[in-house]
Amino acid sequence: MVTGVWPFPGTSSPELLVVAMRDSGPIAPSELRATGEVPEALDRIVLRCLEPARAARFASAGELAAALAAI
Repeated sequence: MVTGVWPFPGTSSPELLVVAMRDSGPIAPSELRATGEVPEALDRIVLRCLEPARAARFASAGELAAALAAI
């Protein structure tokens, strides 16, 4: 939603799933928008939401909301 582009390259749901599970990770929002359009803090939040390891993601919606409110 930040960029209007999928965070993983692919054209179908199965392809996106394979890419998300095998590749090095999602494309950072700042790489998909013009320089300076996406704050570094928002980049970190979005990438943390897309972490494959559950323990690395936000523990709750409240924790995510607090991180977003901080920026």
